[in-house]
Amino acid sequence: MAPYCDAQAQFIKSVRSSMDDNAKQFLQHQDWRNIQPKTARYGTASKRQLDASSFYVKSVACFVPHVVIPGHVPICPRCESSSKVDTHGTNVRWIKVPKTLFGLSSHRYLDTKFYWCGTCRKRFAGYDKWSMQLSAKVWLGYFPFNLSDRFAVDDELCSFIISCANDPTSTIHKKHEQMVTDKHYQDYQCYLYLVRIKRIRSRGTSTGHSDGQLRIDRIYEPGMAESASMRKLRLSRERLVCVRRKLQTEQTKLDSGLPFQRILDEKNNRNNLGARLPYLGVSKLRKLIDMGITTGNELLESDDPHIKWRLKQTLSNYFESVRASIADLKETEEECTTQMLLNEFAVENDPVAAEPAARERQQQPAAAELPPTFSKLDDSDGYNGKVLSWSQINAVLRTQFAHRKPMQDSKLRGLKATMLKIDFQYKLAKKTRVWKRQGESYRPFTCIVTVLNEHGLCVYWRALKSSESMKEIEDDLKKLD
Repeated sequence: MAPYCDAQAQFIKSVRSSMDDNAKQFLQHQDWRNIQPKTARYGTASKRQLDASSFYVKSVACFVPHVVIPGHVPICPRCESSSKVDTHGTNVRWIKVPKTLFGLSSHRYLDTKFYWCGTCRKRFAGYDKWSMQLSAKVWLGYFPFNLSDRFAVDDELCSFIISCANDPTSTIHKKHEQMVTDKHYQDYQCYLYLVRIKRIRSRGTSTGHSDGQLRIDRIYEPGMAESASMRKLRLSRERLVCVRRKLQTEQTKLDSGLPFQRILDEKNNRNNLGARLPYLGVSKLRKLIDMGITTGNELLESDDPHIKWRLKQTLSNYFESVRASIADLKETEEECTTQMLLNEFAVENDPVAAEPAARERQQQPAAAELPPTFSKLDDSDGYNGKVLSWSQINAVLRTQFAHRKPMQDSKLRGLKATMLKIDFQYKLAKKTRVWKRQGESYRPFTCIVTVLNEHGLCVYWRALKSSESMKEIEDDLKKLD
């Protein structure tokens, strides 16, 4: 199931079909990083009627490497070659579900294709991280997204998170959540304006999800008066339908031959041990199935001397009761059919008693049709507002730190120091331990030592195993001298 509404799925499908038909012409007037849906919701001069679902459709970033940069063939991440990579053909297809691309105030969907490598005989995605790293010179400065295995972050949101790196993760999460909420409020205000100028389709003509299904409000109308003969006809038809369903159920029991596996599955729940055929317990059913007898008909036809006569008698009584029930239901069906035909004849000869009620309904003023209610922020079938979680924000910060650490280390090595100031900080509580596996844990460090020069710049830091130990850093201090 796709994690978005039907209107979003239709828009993604239309973008894919346009890219398949004529990608070059389609991208002449579109930015592949932000393909927006065509809607007249911001235009005041247009009189086009809109669905509420048009506010729930997010933009799409359609990344197809061989189309975005003509002549470029993506490199296979396994064999690290592009000589036998197919960019067209039956083996090349779109991914199943686009990746969520988070932004500052809203999210988009990052779509791409699966390419086929003839050497490895396997597919790989167009935004595969190792494949793009092999051709980094091509995409440097052109691909403004930061990729993860399950999501992606655009450059604006990534810059915002990095600039707030000194704030707690909870604070960053709340700020991002507030931005998404403000965007939802702005869209809601625009929706109310369009409702005021009567450009939103009413509930009676749309459910708000662009699926063509009418709302249940359509049947909330004054009912017609029902005469006695019409009521009898309606009740006789309902009775006939009920009898035919029961007859079909009993006939299915007889035709199936009473499969033992189905009874065994029911009796595995202790609440159903005596629900059907209490003489047949779980152990007996398993023994019969192991002997190759899987239905009640097979057991009645079997000549195995190990099968007790009481068991056959129980199953014979069961089938006899089913046959008797079928015979009774058939008689009841004939009676109900006859009664229904008589009631139909009576209705045809009876004058319709609903004319006064019809006149009253025509005289009543038509109720004003209301527009659909606007979706909530977190409704996956509606607005579907998404916010980066705490773990995802921490993942962005860890990745950025990993990228900057070599540069920071080189800067530390290049700093000169005449005077050294040593400070022991970030002391860890004694009971704080890291879980490794069941029954095994360890203490990552006791404290962290930092060494500053005369200008207050850090020239050395280290996590120590013992508290304020000069012996551990003695050799390193000599190297700094």
